Amino acid sequence: MVGGMAFFTLVINGSTAGPLLKKLGLAKSTETRQKVLEIYKRDYKKHSYETFVSLLSDDRFAGLDFSRIRQRVEPLHVLSEDDLNAAINQSKENARSNYKEPKLSSVASGEGITNDPDVEKQADPSTSNNSGDRDKNVAQGFTSDRGDAVKPTSDKILEELRTIFTEQLKWAYRKQTESGDIDGRMPFLAYTIQEGLEFSADGVSYGKPLNDWETSQRISSKYLHHAERWGKKAHNFKRRVFKGRTRGDGAKSPEFQVVRFQVLLSMAMIGAHDVARETFEKEFSSRYPDEANTVLQESRDQTAKAEAKIAEYDTKDVDAVTEHLFCIMLLNRGSKYIERLVSCGLLSEKEGQAALEKTEKLSEKLESDSKHD
Repeated sequence: MVGGMAFFTLVINGSTAGPLLKKLGLAKSTETRQKVLEIYKRDYKKHSYETFVSLLSDDRFAGLDFSRIRQRVEPLHVLSEDDLNAAINQSKENARSNYKEPKLSSVASGEGITNDPDVEKQADPSTSNNSGDRDKNVAQGFTSDRGDAVKPTSDKILEELRTIFTEQLKWAYRKQTESGDIDGRMPFLAYTIQEGLEFSADGVSYGKPLNDWETSQRISSKYLHHAERWGKKAHNFKRRVFKGRTRGDGAKSPEFQVVRFQVLLSMAMIGAHDVARETFEKEFSSRYPDEANTVLQESRDQTAKAEAKIAEYDTKDVDAVTEHLFCIMLLNRGSKYIERLVSCGLLSEKEGQAALEKTEKLSEKLESDSKHD
């Protein structure tokens, strides 16, 4: 009896409370708010398309299979040719002289591209984010001050320029971490990068060349050896318990996890060195041509070793890791955009939290999916 009364009370109150509050003017208009949310959903898609084009200009992602990317990232499900062209034009406007052509070979074929007439295309320059340019200017100003104070001897200049380049690498890695380009679910990856740079900086202070690739490999080798050894034991035990291969077995094997770590480390290093070289060359190549060229060549040698490490692995495994990283980067930048909308008051905390939870679920699904579909 008591339970029945409680049930009917909840049913009556629950079904009538909403209309009553709206009638009394105590609730916001749901219809109006839904229209506002639709606007921001379109803006979010537009932001995702521009990020997509920006990432495709990165040499690390040349040759990706767009059809596979589209399946994993929801905003790309309805990407049309008009959307793509609008994103390219907006990227050109945002980047101006720094614009790099995106690698559109897999997208240009039209594979997976939709022509959705219901998707509105609106160019909104206010959504562009120039914080990266401001941070780069800060780094350039720092290097200029340090460069002017260098003593006029070749060895001292070379040591100082290597120190400056190492600081720019730290800045580039910080930018990768803040934007989510370095996967936060692999804390040892960030630790390896940081410690590798610190050891390399110590060597630079004693007149040695840049060697952050070698130092990061020494730091990670012991960890990877133990992780692979114990991972194999756990993996074999799991297979015995389940009488054979389990779901996602190939992707979760210890060997694949080592490949994944090394590929992610290599790609992070290649990206950071590319960014650091671009700023460094502008600042110092004309001022100290010989010493600057030496440092730039040392940087190229480091990225060449990272590229050689990637080349050691099976192309199928490398493609799986690269596709996963691309999707994670796209989703992470989408999350940053949602957080910015909330901080500006354009979305409520509740609405932003719902959107972020949805993005997080997509990220978790990517993490658990097999890389050998």
